[in-house]
Amino acid sequence: MKFSLLFWRKSDVSVRGKRRMEAMAPVTESFFSSSRLLTGFIFILFVLAVVVVCFVGNSPVGPNLAPDQVSRIRIKAEIPFTYNSSILTQQQVSARRQKVPPIYRVDLTAFHNFEIYLKRLMEALSAFAASPEAGADTTRALPTLKTSQIEQFLTAWDPKNIYKINHDDLAVFINYVSPELRAQSLDEALRTLEALTRAGIYDPRTDDFVTGAQSLNFVQIERDGGAMSLSSLQPIEDAQRNLRVTLSNLNLPREAAVALYRITRAGLGSNLAFDETRTKAATEEAVAGVQPVTIRVNEGDTLIEPGQRVSQLQNEQLKAYREELTRLHQGRLGVNPLIMEQTMLTIIILLVTIACLRMVTGDIRKQWRPLLLGILVVLLDLFFTRIMLEISASPYVRTNPQLLAILPWTMPVALGPLVVALLLGVGPGLVTAALVSVFVALMHGSSISILVVAFVSATVGIYASRGTQARAKVVRAGLYAGLAMGVGAFAMGLRDERELLTIFYQILSGIGTGVITGIATVGLLPMLESLFKLSTNITLLELTDFNHPLLRRMQMDAPGTYHHSLMVGNLAENAAAAINANALLCRACAYYHDIGKLVKPEYFTENQRDGVNPHLEVNPSMSALVIKAHVKEGVILARQYKLPKTIIDVIREHHGTSLIQYFYYKALERQKKETPVMFEKAPGIDLDEVNESTYRYEGPKPHFKESAIIHLADAVEAASRSLRKVTPLAIDELIDKLCTARLEDGQLDDTPLTFRELTTVKASFARTLMSMLHSRVDYPSAPGTTRIADKPSETMLIKNEPAVDERKRASSRPPFSTQAANSKATPLPVTLEDKPKAASVPIPTQGPSQQPDEAPAV
Repeated sequence: MKFSLLFWRKSDVSVRGKRRMEAMAPVTESFFSSSRLLTGFIFILFVLAVVVVCFVGNSPVGPNLAPDQVSRIRIKAEIPFTYNSSILTQQQVSARRQKVPPIYRVDLTAFHNFEIYLKRLMEALSAFAASPEAGADTTRALPTLKTSQIEQFLTAWDPKNIYKINHDDLAVFINYVSPELRAQSLDEALRTLEALTRAGIYDPRTDDFVTGAQSLNFVQIERDGGAMSLSSLQPIEDAQRNLRVTLSNLNLPREAAVALYRITRAGLGSNLAFDETRTKAATEEAVAGVQPVTIRVNEGDTLIEPGQRVSQLQNEQLKAYREELTRLHQGRLGVNPLIMEQTMLTIIILLVTIACLRMVTGDIRKQWRPLLLGILVVLLDLFFTRIMLEISASPYVRTNPQLLAILPWTMPVALGPLVVALLLGVGPGLVTAALVSVFVALMHGSSISILVVAFVSATVGIYASRGTQARAKVVRAGLYAGLAMGVGAFAMGLRDERELLTIFYQILSGIGTGVITGIATVGLLPMLESLFKLSTNITLLELTDFNHPLLRRMQMDAPGTYHHSLMVGNLAENAAAAINANALLCRACAYYHDIGKLVKPEYFTENQRDGVNPHLEVNPSMSALVIKAHVKEGVILARQYKLPKTIIDVIREHHGTSLIQYFYYKALERQKKETPVMFEKAPGIDLDEVNESTYRYEGPKPHFKESAIIHLADAVEAASRSLRKVTPLAIDELIDKLCTARLEDGQLDDTPLTFRELTTVKASFARTLMSMLHSRVDYPSAPGTTRIADKPSETMLIKNEPAVDERKRASSRPPFSTQAANSKATPLPVTLEDKPKAASVPIPTQGPSQQPDEAPAV
């Protein structure tokens, strides 16, 4: 018992909390829609946020021009600035490096090896010539050796002949020169060879440092002891020529001098070894004296001419100008004239946007949720664009021209417009697209090209997202926006004469950004729908699924109400399509507009079974309260199941402030019967005892087209059940009578429906009702049967057969018909003569069938 009491208290507290929140909701709505101070505060915050996101810290130089790109605008220096040119400094460093001679070490190892080899060869050859084995004539002054003998000797002494000495030259030198002169001339040749080698010799055919040159002048050569000297090197051809000239001046026969030259020239070769360490140290020492090149730019100097291709030096100058402006803005934030100018421009743009919205939608303060949504989405879109700009200004990207050319096409300019178009409609989406495109263009230095491409891309995405009812189509809309961005990249790439590979990468970037934008939109929609109490066609389509818990519950607990809701959905959807309203919204709202009847379904005609009518046991005022309560209960259920705000609005407005006629006139009839005097003549009767406000719904009245359509469709569908004969004329009269009564009662005063649209809606109702209430052809009777028509809408064929079990007969009967049940309702005994003067609406002539949602089945 204690537990149940505690549970009751907790549940009671929970219900009270919900009621309190529901009571506070209209106050909050009213505060946001009526507070001018709050509106101004939000506007100021929006202006500051746009200025901070778009302009603070952003360079106003203009578009990010990549090296080798053709500029379409003239960029002038608005402030004087000075910077150190790394390009010019590097050029001076390179020039200084080229002036520093390379350092080589003279390597005498090869010469010393050749000297030892040649001396040993001559000693061995002289000894062989004087030996008896040679068989030379010793009586002569010069022994004569045959060429074959010298060849055999040389092969035996040096089989490899590493210096390629010719045996014929050895034979000439031995046979024509005496031993004394031979030794002298050989020593002179080796001295000359050493001198040439010490001076430095290079071979143009093999050495890398003499590319295409015949000589290499002024190189530093490291001498013995580490001393450095600046000398001119000689190629191997010059060294050979000098050796030949020196040997020709010796006191030798011509043949012997030539032979000696051929023998000793094998010792000439490139003998320079590059000293990388010493050369680098000398170069660094020379470069250390180079001072940075300082460039000064005066105010008004032109940095880039229109139509000029950006060079590396100009790109460096633009970068220095951008950094100087950024530093200046950060240092003088709040008093910077440029920031003030951009702030004023932002205020003007936003004021113009608000004026356009007011001309289209009226007082935008009453639509504070869509307004806050637009503000958030615009700031989010501009924030992502600013991130791309900051990445473009990073040092790594600035040094990568191809990446710098791609990044401007990764701006998600279609994200905000797509989200707004899906949540609020095409018109607000186009306004968002224009707003985002203008600020993105201003962020890129007032680039008209960026403005056009961004707006076209967003517009294409909005056009592709019209009437979207599937999430995959949102991604497809993003793809189309990316394709439009790719076309813009292609056109601007051709205009700027970019490389085809760069243009291809830009197109891929635009398309990829569009696809990512579509995916991001799909992810953002559920969060924004929940945050701002809005709904998209995607959500509405999901709510029309008959497996929704509320619809399943209605099928089980209130089948008559479920059937009524389906019929209202058909009527409202067709009527909305006829006047270009949101047909899907009408269908979804119609399915849920009567969910409040789930709390007490037995109090409504369409759900009553077996003749049980709870209204017979209570007075009319209590019955009216129960009937009215289904609106509040519907709102509570809708919030419990987290239905969109639009559906909640329709639940609250689908009866407006209309009169619950049946119970109102029943109360008047009861008052008349309980009064002992005549109703019209008794002066003591207080007619205010039956208060009309007790029998009217609390409202509010419908305030948008779809809600008004459902309001009328609900009444038309309910009243159509009482038609005894379905004909076009009867349907037209019924629809016209109901719509005129609602119009005269002021239920449509707050809706934007025009009379032309109302006429179209009535015609649509008539067509739909004719298809819903169509009659079938009477089947002819079979031979031996009797046709019995107990009801106007039913025909039963009874065969001449034995009696059938009553349970089987009951199972074979058609299901309970709500229409048939309503047609049985007995009208109230009230006539036009008995109509009281206090009644504001004509008394129905058919009793409860006039309002089957509210009237009991008698």
